[in-house]
Amino acid sequence: AVQMWQFILQKLNPTIIGECEKAIQWANEIVKHWLMTGMFANDPESETKATHVCSELNNHHTTYTHSRHIHFDKAQ
Repeated sequence: AVQMWQFILQKLNPTIIGECEKAIQWANEIVKHWLMTGMFANDPESETKATHVCSELNNHHTTYTHSRHIHFDKAQ
């Protein structure tokens, strides 16, 4: 198994982790802006709510994967 992963990982650019972290940060900023100017546009607590939504969606300990379904009750 180690040899297989070594073969796969040697093809990746050493900067891939940094690039992924920047992409996550950028996506978080974009989604927060969209929430503040869209869904929470007229809410005085728009920034707080948008920050909370983003932190929940970006929490890999609770979502586990990008494609995980979030139940309506949890999204409330």
